[in-house]
Amino acid sequence: MDRPSQHLLRYFDLILPQTIVSDPNAREIWSNVSEPSVGVKLLDPGMRLLKSLSLAWKAFFVFSGLSMGLVAIREEPRISVGLGDASALLLIAIGLSAWDPFELWLEVRSTGKIAERLLGIADMLKSAGAPPPPLSRFDLVKLLRWLGMSWGWTVLFVGFGGCTRACFASTRPLDLLKAVGLTAAWVLFVGGIQELPKGAADMLEIRLRQKVGATRNLDPTEAAQALSKMVLGVAMLAVLAWWTSHLYKTDPVQADRIASARDSTCADFIGFQGSQKLSLAYGYSEGVQAELEKDEPDILVPPSDARHPMWWVLPEGLLQSSYPYVEFAQKLDRYCQIVDNRRQKLLDAFLSIAYRNTGRPKFGISFDKSRTDPWKKILGGEESSVSCSAYSAGPQQTRQAIVDGYYLGTQALKVRLGEGQVGSTIAWPSASSPQAVRIEVDKNCEKEKGAKLRDALFVVTVEMAVINR
Repeated sequence: MDRPSQHLLRYFDLILPQTIVSDPNAREIWSNVSEPSVGVKLLDPGMRLLKSLSLAWKAFFVFSGLSMGLVAIREEPRISVGLGDASALLLIAIGLSAWDPFELWLEVRSTGKIAERLLGIADMLKSAGAPPPPLSRFDLVKLLRWLGMSWGWTVLFVGFGGCTRACFASTRPLDLLKAVGLTAAWVLFVGGIQELPKGAADMLEIRLRQKVGATRNLDPTEAAQALSKMVLGVAMLAVLAWWTSHLYKTDPVQADRIASARDSTCADFIGFQGSQKLSLAYGYSEGVQAELEKDEPDILVPPSDARHPMWWVLPEGLLQSSYPYVEFAQKLDRYCQIVDNRRQKLLDAFLSIAYRNTGRPKFGISFDKSRTDPWKKILGGEESSVSCSAYSAGPQQTRQAIVDGYYLGTQALKVRLGEGQVGSTIAWPSASSPQAVRIEVDKNCEKEKGAKLRDALFVVTVEMAVINR
């Protein structure tokens, strides 16, 4: 007998008064309805179709998770991180497959089929006791239990997926323990919300049994247990709502100080997606140019000269490459893959792969600015900049990586040469975080979609620097 039929038989066994069960004729009819063959006979073509659709629903999610996992492995240069991403995507897909509407529909239809016989018994024996409540009440119990089960299944697999990815990407035992701890907290608090619909289902079933006087097998503690489940679910839901509202109300500048580009390490960079690594390298290059244009004195030699200040913060061969940012990101990735370098701050890693780290760049006072000013534009003309429309179309993590890199680029020369070697700072607003700047750049690019990202970064950082003074 299928599970819906078993549930319904148990339901009627509980709610029909004891006098019905004790009646010989009723007991004979009841035993005929309760035969296992009933559940099989109910599988008409429509229900078989629902079963097939339910299997297809689950297969679709599993196939999607596998496909995205293979893409993640292919795009991620570090195989362990790629496997972690693939495992996480597959587990999350399995968790989401629990929200199967065809399975719920199948159970409801199964309930309706067998109810025709069961309600017939109730009609015959009305004089023996009160008839059962409407079947829709039992459907509501089933819906609540389905919601609780689907929520718990999804939370469990999403939590395992996040933990798997973090464990594969972790390079230190502390990171591993942190991932396990966060997963446990996720399952405890977010998964605890499933107790709300479960408790509501238990309470509704108790009320149905009390309504028809079928309280012979009713445990006095069942109501208290159901109520405690509901209270627990509401409490977990309140914790989640409070945490979410607190997250969105937090000052983005303060929130970003917890985990920003200023504190990023090589280990963090290794865990980035390929597009994030490329975006970080591009943003860093843009930040270096902005620093040269806004805050540095005149440069007396062209970029092709080894005394140009760019070579103290950028790697060799960047200008000659057909794909400069790809090679830049790859050089940084190779450097960060070295175990001894993984705890190094990301800005220090950028400086470690720079062409030069000794001597002094050729700064001075130019008497022919028309000749020397172009030497500050190390990346070329506007055609070398990403457009605002392309920037806005990217995901938030990619946009944030560009701005994080931009911040690091504006700080690179200051760190390499020392704060005393530079004048007033307008390349980056000192009181603002990369996240706060990214939010303003997002707004600017939404308004000016035909503009270049370089111009948007230039304008936004200058405006915020002036406001912060």
